[in-house]
Amino acid sequence: MKRLVPVIVLAVIAGCSGGNEFKKFSGALPVLQMPLKFDNSGLIQADAHVSVPDEFRRYLPSGADLVLGKLYEDDKTIGIVYLRTGDVNTPVVMTYSPDGVKLDSANLFAYDDDLQGADVKRLVTFLSDRKIQTVDSVLIWTEIYPDGEPDITDATRVQQLSMDTVIRLIDKNGKIVKE
Repeated sequence: MKRLVPVIVLAVIAGCSGGNEFKKFSGALPVLQMPLKFDNSGLIQADAHVSVPDEFRRYLPSGADLVLGKLYEDDKTIGIVYLRTGDVNTPVVMTYSPDGVKLDSANLFAYDDDLQGADVKRLVTFLSDRKIQTVDSVLIWTEIYPDGEPDITDATRVQQLSMDTVIRLIDKNGKIVKE
């Protein structure tokens, strides 16, 4: 029993220090102003983004390079928005427990494979009530050939435009669900 007490104490201290480290990380992040908008042309409606120090990189989602800030924080969960950098900076939202355990995440610019070759415009808006609105407009060109012959000079190009809106909600347990 005497050996068990120090092991339990060390486990509790180690667990607390990890939680304190995450609290230090999340406490240093700016709180994002809502609504916050992104589009796939690279436009980010935010003032700044922060490089993540090496000691906090374990909290980043895969592929994320920068942290934009805190989406919300309550006594059960914390939502943080990261950026994946590249030709277009894209947001990734991740939720955590107060001690830094990852609960859920969403890459809001992951496209379906069947949209290859289409002109896709996506607008993502983070709203103050933990809702995330994604609006897609998809423009597809279809070539119609007279008499079924694939002669490009006789082809008629037809444009089809579709729009779709998806609302996601970050629930009280930090899960990101479609409404």
